[in-house]
Amino acid sequence: MERIVVTVSDEGMEALGALARGISLARRIGARLYVLSLERPGSRAAGASSRLFSVGDEVAERMQMLIEGARADGVSVDIHISEGSYEEALVRFCREYRVTLWIVGIPDKHRRDHHEALMRIHKIRARLGCAVEIVHPKRTMGPTEED
Repeated sequence: MERIVVTVSDEGMEALGALARGISLARRIGARLYVLSLERPGSRAAGASSRLFSVGDEVAERMQMLIEGARADGVSVDIHISEGSYEEALVRFCREYRVTLWIVGIPDKHRRDHHEALMRIHKIRARLGCAVEIVHPKRTMGPTEED
């Protein structure tokens, strides 16, 4: 059985896109889906522990709805929360659960942190024993500069 992990940290909409892709793929191929919420040490302050993800409330609510819908459709979705180094937690998780695919969201190429995110993914990818799928944000349907 294929095992897919989608990482969620504080990136918000990028993580939402990655989660939607992970659920879609897991549903289609009958894979087990893990959602790994990666927290910075000490980021779960009092009262925050009731929130599943460290993203904004609206995004976290949408993620929870996606997960509940997937489970209702028979998709196996397990949620794990890890605190500490993003890279170390992900590598450890992928090895322990024998993950075959890591799905990760990336900021839009026009954002300043796009290149940094790509470099981080490339660095981690070298340590993983699985495939990596990068999910880019969907383009909004609106006026373009040419209009």
